[in-house]
Amino acid sequence: MAVNIKMNDKSINLGDKVASKGKKRPKKKLLIIATIIVLLFSTLLLGGYYLTQRAGVKFGITDIFNPIKANPQLERDSSGKYTNALLVGIDSRGENSGLLNTDTIILVSYNYDDKNAVMTSIPRDFFVKVPAQERYTKINSIYAIGERIEPGSGLDYLQRVVEDMTGKEIQYHGMINLVGFVDLIDIIGGIEVDVENSFTDYRYPVEGAESRYQTISFQKGLQTMDGKTALRFVRSRYSMDAHEGSDFARARRQQRVLTAVREELLSSSTYLNPRKILDVAKILENNIKFSEFTNEEIQAGLKLVQKEGIETYSFVLDPSIAKFKIITDKGLAGNGYTITPIAGLNRYEEIQKYIYHAHKKPTLYSEDPTILVYDIGIGYNEALEKTQKFQERHPYIQIQYMGTLMSDMEGNYFYSLSELGEEIDEKIAKNFSMNLTQEPEFIQQQIPNGDYIILLGSND
Repeated sequence: MAVNIKMNDKSINLGDKVASKGKKRPKKKLLIIATIIVLLFSTLLLGGYYLTQRAGVKFGITDIFNPIKANPQLERDSSGKYTNALLVGIDSRGENSGLLNTDTIILVSYNYDDKNAVMTSIPRDFFVKVPAQERYTKINSIYAIGERIEPGSGLDYLQRVVEDMTGKEIQYHGMINLVGFVDLIDIIGGIEVDVENSFTDYRYPVEGAESRYQTISFQKGLQTMDGKTALRFVRSRYSMDAHEGSDFARARRQQRVLTAVREELLSSSTYLNPRKILDVAKILENNIKFSEFTNEEIQAGLKLVQKEGIETYSFVLDPSIAKFKIITDKGLAGNGYTITPIAGLNRYEEIQKYIYHAHKKPTLYSEDPTILVYDIGIGYNEALEKTQKFQERHPYIQIQYMGTLMSDMEGNYFYSLSELGEEIDEKIAKNFSMNLTQEPEFIQQQIPNGDYIILLGSND
């Protein structure tokens, strides 16, 4: 698990631009970078001084025992609202493979105002402009290009591309060798992963002989995975199953595994087990590099870890976002399978706007519901005007005005036809400044398919 993490001093003023999409249920707790911070802190505390010398951390061992500051801080973007980290997984199929493809690219953003974290995966086949050059390539090649131009600059090149695409200022970035990740999972005793869909992949490469294939299968439900099984789970992308046979599905599985690893690292069975911590320290000694990381930031990470009630949302920048209106995978002639903005190469304005709204209302955008609006007494034109205001506030959510259903009813109603649960329903209703209600008894007609219904009656 080779990891490089670097802080950046540059200040980029991007105004109100913000971050991303996907479709997953929110989960409890924290930020991926905080996991790395707390793991490093634990290892330093229990594993010894040698790691401070070899991990590149910019503080002395005595700093660990200094009193924790009342309000230690991680670096934030220019708005002061977010800490953003770029987490990269590099494709490695053996020590001498020479592969430098970054097949996992995840932007993690912690929102200090709303106390939530958002993971946004960027597909490996996104076709992007090479920094400072007039040519384009798939984003998973950018790191390798940067390394060839100037060894050690690959992550800087990739970070610049992700910042351009998302409009997010990135304060930290790190790179993980996905094969080395196997050792970490095995040392912590495996992980519990909730497999969303059963699937079989008949074309999973045989390790050491990638031209040959083997068959792997996963069953829906909670699974205990060792490192090798988890690696297969996050790498599989050739299943015939409609929900799992793509890079987008693989990106979502990668997020699930990261969440499971994080939870196991922070569990008492790992965190309070000196033997496990020492074993993890040995892995970190040889495979992890940090730079410009201060004691205060470790303290801030620990403080963040200890917070309760933080929700994590997962998104993938795939063509389905905004009902297929922003990104396309139709491809470019001569470039194989590629993903591009519908607006054109290097035109990220709509993606950035989408990301801004998704970060502002992550519950709404992670569920991506269809909202149907009816006039039941307020009047056709008035109901149309309100619908248009809803659409302006939530431009990438499907909100449809269905016309007049009734003309003599009073009051407003917001009710659910989904199976997301009352807690999610209430949060989504709040985005429309409405209270969640039951379907009124006076509705006798068959309502077209939609996730939520808004009925607008008169106020008399």
